[in-house]
Amino acid sequence: MNGMNRRLSGVLWLLGIGIAAAGIVLAFLGIGAEPVMGEPPRQAREQAATVLDAVLAGDYETAARGMYGCPDLGVDRAPETPAGALLWDAFVESLDYELAESCQAGENGVTQEVRLTCLDLSAVTGQLQRRLNEALEEREAREDPGIYDENGRFLQEVVDQAMYQAAQECVALDAVTKTLELQLELTYADGRWWVMPEEDLLQAIVPALEG
Repeated sequence: MNGMNRRLSGVLWLLGIGIAAAGIVLAFLGIGAEPVMGEPPRQAREQAATVLDAVLAGDYETAARGMYGCPDLGVDRAPETPAGALLWDAFVESLDYELAESCQAGENGVTQEVRLTCLDLSAVTGQLQRRLNEALEEREAREDPGIYDENGRFLQEVVDQAMYQAAQECVALDAVTKTLELQLELTYADGRWWVMPEEDLLQAIVPALEG
């Protein structure tokens, strides 16, 4: 009888070690995975909102700090000409978003659906050249010789003024917006949630303008 008790105690002792070891392993594995177990946490959704709110405010530096790896969003290469700056500002001011009620758990984190509304720059810039030509023709009609250089070409400042006028007209008259359905990927690392800088997100929030 005592032998059986000793054997039973030995088995329970081994089982205890096994259970404890399993607990340690699960706890270790749960460090990164715990936030996405069960219902995805509201912190992930809040992080997505924080990044998008920063974009809406034109604060791309803060937005980048909320993305994994803190990517260079290229904002330092924003247009420097008055017309380019006008279109950039119009794009940022047009931005708006709506998050889905909750995010969904995924293999490497969570996915947050977002509906992003913004100025359709393709539609606006598609009209820009036509309106630029019209603005320059208007200047020519004034028969002002001071708008040409020694080679008979328009002075650069005249072109810049006409371009700005054209951009103003495009934004005011052809301000067409578009809606994008995006899937924001978020991952948990270093004790916090990060928005993954996927290409479709970056293309949606950073206007592709030159000049």
